[in-house]
Amino acid sequence: MFSALSQALETALAPEVPKIVDFRHQWAHFLRFYAENKPLSHKSQPVERTYLVFHLNQMLKLLIQEQREVELHSMGPCMEYMINHQVLDILSSLAQADTPPGLRPYIINLFVFLLTKIKQTILPYVNVYYPMRRLLMLSSIVKASPTENQEMLFITSLVTKIKAQPECLTLFAHESLPGEYSRTSSRRSSAASSVMDLSHIEELALAQQAAFDQFQSRHLLVSALLNFLDSADYLVSIKAMDTLLVVCALPDDISALNAVQGTEMLPTLVGRLIRLFEAIPLDLDIGMIEEVRVNWAEAHHFHAQSSSVPDFPGKTELVAFYSWLDFCDSLIKGALDDIADALASEIRSEFLEKIVEAHFMDAREPLEIVQTVAKVTQCWSHIQSRGLAGEFCIWLFGDNTEPELKGVVTHPFKHHVLQLCHHDSQEVVLETLSLYDVVLERPCDPILKSLVLANLQLRGYYNGSLAEASISSWSDEEDEREKLRPGSGLELSPRSRKASPMAGGSRTMAPTNIARVINAWLYMVPDELRSSDLAKDSGYEQYVKNAQTQVASTFKSCEGFNWPSEATFPERSDTLSSDSRPEADPSRQFYEGEFLATLFDMLENLLEQDYEVNLSVTALLAKLAQLPHPHLHEYLLNPTIPIVQGTRTLHTLMQSLLTTIRNETKTIEQLQRKVYVCRKTLLGSESDRIALNLTRRETKVIDGLIILEEFSKEIAAITLVKYHQQNNEIIGIGFSFNLFPKVTGRTKMRSSAISLLFLGILLITCLRAFEIEDNDWAETFDVSDVSESPHVRATRSAEAAKVKRKMIKRKRKRPVNVEESESDKPTSPIVRKVLRRKSDLKPLKVIDAYRNNVTNLAAINQRERDARFFSLFTVVRFNNDECETSTGENGTCYTSSDCSSRGGNADGTCASGFGVCCVFQFECGSTTSDNRTYFVNPPTTQRICNLMINRMNDEICQIRLDFKTFDISDPNAEGKCTTDFFLVTGGSPVPQLCGTNSGQHVIYSITSNSGPTQISMVMDTTITASSSRQWIIRIYQYECSSRVLAPVGCLQYYLTASGMIQSFNYKTDVRANGEPNHLANLNYAICIRVDNGYCGIRYAQPTSDPFSFTLSRDASVAILAFPLPSTGVKYGDADCQSDYILIPGGSEDGISPRFARDRFCGISLGSCMGATPTATTCMAVAGAVTTYSKPFIVQVITDTDEGIPLVDKANRGFRLTYNQQPCLRGR
Repeated sequence: MFSALSQALETALAPEVPKIVDFRHQWAHFLRFYAENKPLSHKSQPVERTYLVFHLNQMLKLLIQEQREVELHSMGPCMEYMINHQVLDILSSLAQADTPPGLRPYIINLFVFLLTKIKQTILPYVNVYYPMRRLLMLSSIVKASPTENQEMLFITSLVTKIKAQPECLTLFAHESLPGEYSRTSSRRSSAASSVMDLSHIEELALAQQAAFDQFQSRHLLVSALLNFLDSADYLVSIKAMDTLLVVCALPDDISALNAVQGTEMLPTLVGRLIRLFEAIPLDLDIGMIEEVRVNWAEAHHFHAQSSSVPDFPGKTELVAFYSWLDFCDSLIKGALDDIADALASEIRSEFLEKIVEAHFMDAREPLEIVQTVAKVTQCWSHIQSRGLAGEFCIWLFGDNTEPELKGVVTHPFKHHVLQLCHHDSQEVVLETLSLYDVVLERPCDPILKSLVLANLQLRGYYNGSLAEASISSWSDEEDEREKLRPGSGLELSPRSRKASPMAGGSRTMAPTNIARVINAWLYMVPDELRSSDLAKDSGYEQYVKNAQTQVASTFKSCEGFNWPSEATFPERSDTLSSDSRPEADPSRQFYEGEFLATLFDMLENLLEQDYEVNLSVTALLAKLAQLPHPHLHEYLLNPTIPIVQGTRTLHTLMQSLLTTIRNETKTIEQLQRKVYVCRKTLLGSESDRIALNLTRRETKVIDGLIILEEFSKEIAAITLVKYHQQNNEIIGIGFSFNLFPKVTGRTKMRSSAISLLFLGILLITCLRAFEIEDNDWAETFDVSDVSESPHVRATRSAEAAKVKRKMIKRKRKRPVNVEESESDKPTSPIVRKVLRRKSDLKPLKVIDAYRNNVTNLAAINQRERDARFFSLFTVVRFNNDECETSTGENGTCYTSSDCSSRGGNADGTCASGFGVCCVFQFECGSTTSDNRTYFVNPPTTQRICNLMINRMNDEICQIRLDFKTFDISDPNAEGKCTTDFFLVTGGSPVPQLCGTNSGQHVIYSITSNSGPTQISMVMDTTITASSSRQWIIRIYQYECSSRVLAPVGCLQYYLTASGMIQSFNYKTDVRANGEPNHLANLNYAICIRVDNGYCGIRYAQPTSDPFSFTLSRDASVAILAFPLPSTGVKYGDADCQSDYILIPGGSEDGISPRFARDRFCGISLGSCMGATPTATTCMAVAGAVTTYSKPFIVQVITDTDEGIPLVDKANRGFRLTYNQQPCLRGR
């Protein structure tokens, strides 16, 4: 009763003040400061000495309380007062003047609050968006502002609001005169205020009024973001870049046009690209340019040693340039067409044509040319957008799609680059060929039209007048096609002419005389000159295997190209006679185009060029041969078609070279022995050329012979694979499924005989199957028993080839005197640049017996038949083992159907081509029971993203999560994961993790009674993340009998005798305000498997990182360097009570038990060491810690609070190397 009375008296004596009254009261007190003080005195005291911030905070609290009480789409009286009385106008003027000093960030934070916390739609009000425009102008004008973090937060909050309300974009991206409004805004605010006279507030902003009046922009968001791109704070810079990508992708064509024409976006972006390119040092190591592959987001953390590329002079400049190029490319890829087209065009005209092209033209020394070509090659490797790729193609190759005329230069720069292939310097030639090799790795229709297809589309190489005379040399199907060509009275249907060759069914690439075509390549080299016969090493099967992967990849890359399916003559015009075709005019000699002409010239010069150049030339020709264009296929791969007299083809050139080689080998003594030795040497075997007294000319001739022999095999393999690709057949399963192809005409009798022969062989094989043990109908094919050819073994030497490539780029030339220095000859494989292609190099045992053998039984001798013919019934059985995809990821070997049914993606082959490397990749809300599953981040951030993991069988005891990529928000100042965190539910405990943990792993155990486990990424999407929020987590399931099973209680388990361990979220840089990197409230074990012959282990800090052990104390003021100071060493129970690692029995040598300690902390790793062997006391000494206590375990303990001021500061965590120590006598 008393309390009720007291409350009634309190209400009567002090009733609750209405919120609007309190709000007006707070605002009046805020303005009184400026009314009662002279303008000059406003600058004399900081804002902390006033009550201005207090009044602003009270106003915000009232707005929050009001928002809770009103409906969602209603507006309370406080908000109405703020809008109608131009409160935000006055605040924006005061933010412009920053009066009193330090007020600006508080005002900006108020605007951020309105954008992020107020749910009502207030942005379209003129008294709201005009003050925000003023703040954007302020951010656009002021450089290196002390409040750039708050300004950037304001811009990102505004962009987030605009994404939700796209119609508001025009408020900040339309034509207006912001300077005019800035002069009148304060006067309108003053006139509208009934509280007091505020006319002199405008005077406070006069210091920047001149800059405002001169400032012109038709897209304030873009202008403000451009100002932050060069910020010294990389977090501000990366947020500006990321936000600029979002703004340029907002769907508004007028705003996009204003961004291009009404801001400095194009000059700013391209100008920075030019400056970074010209900053690259001229003495750069050429061999390292191709090693640098970066993206713009990761590059901003490059100073933290996140790159896997070792340091070298000029690396920083290279990374800066290519990361900025990648950013521009990403912007073009995601922006609206107006912005993308304008920026791509600007890069071509201002950067490529004016800067890079000038470097090409001005370069005179070989080193300068090589460096420029290498940088351009890497530019193409970093370009992924269609727009920039198109402009790059126009710059390098031109946009002319008409046939080239011999001797007529239509694109001078394209001609200049091609002429570098004839340069006197081998390094220049190799680097130029490498440029074209990289370009052809990603087929592009405009590039291919400019390089090769324009001159082939008229089919001028084809001699139609000889078709009837040479009909016996080609197939009946081609005979029918010839009758349907223009001028014959019949036409191919438009559907058959325009169908894509990638869809299959192309008669040009799958003629019925395929055996004749392939044999023309396989038996091009005479028997007496074949080096593979001498070495009993064909290698053809491996070429077929490689071609399967390469052709399939090439066909997939060309799927969007509008290429015809058949090689036909162009449609005849009604005004032209049949004699107007190119081949009808003998004065018009067919010209293959400058690019093919250059390659053919170099191929003709094969016996005079260096070995590495010949490999590069044949690699380019092989890439062209893989393309599914019918004219290119017919011209390069079909030697049976009638050719116009004087026309060079690949087959005629190689025949001419072999004729020259045959004549020169007649004078070579011990020819077969020398050919054998040269082949072994080129394959990397230890062979002595000098003992055979090989002259330089003999070496070049024999090397050229071997190159042609291997090249002809590869061309035959490509032809075969493309044939099967068009027939939708499979090579490598014993026989073709297309057993009885449709035949007509004279082929019917021949096909019937072949079919009867095949059925006879089929019947014999079936009868023999009964003789197999256990009446099994098939023999088990053990992939591991397949023997490899020397070519396959040579291609496995990837590192050797890489070293050879760098040796060439670093100007380590092959010795001229072969007799004196043959040991220095590069030991690269015969298979030219197969190492640079994405191919599975496992051996292939079974090829298509029906197509390759049965149809050719009369054409091959007994030896070849025995070597190539395999069992027609071969049931392949293989385990679902780990395999490697074409991109280097880990997958599981399944059959193609199993992979598809389980939801996986096939990437590469395994089990000698009988299986596919299946990759299981899932995003949010998925479930998996497959081993080696990848859990990846979705394209857009979600609040909770989880993956359910079911055991793949009842024998699973442990699950290991490998963090290939793990980058979410950092912990807060106390080391706790509050914004984002990673969580495992089910199984043994796993701590919550956040920050950057790429390369780390965790292991948790499950029992037979355990249900499914779940891994989750939980993110606060209302807060702008400090990271990219990306993850790729590989999931392994281990059976209880696995040899790599971790001991119970181990969160991490390392299996090698030496390596590196580190704490979660370890970084070499320090966070703002000295906040720690390592996480709070941890208690887990890092275990290391004891290898045989080892009894101890030694932990040490890496010599490249003196801050690699900062667990406790204040590390912000420490200046650490090697040798480390002993003052930072802490150990023992007394000193290490909060954050420490536990190494049982750790000491300097691991032997002296009296000085052994368990706990280690501080800012330097070290131990207690006695001054003499008999000393009874010890002192702290920085250095390694060794222990002979087994098992090898490091326990990591951190307390619940990592943000204790003046105690723990700037602690990064730990990163330690470990090396197991051999057993000592008596241990």
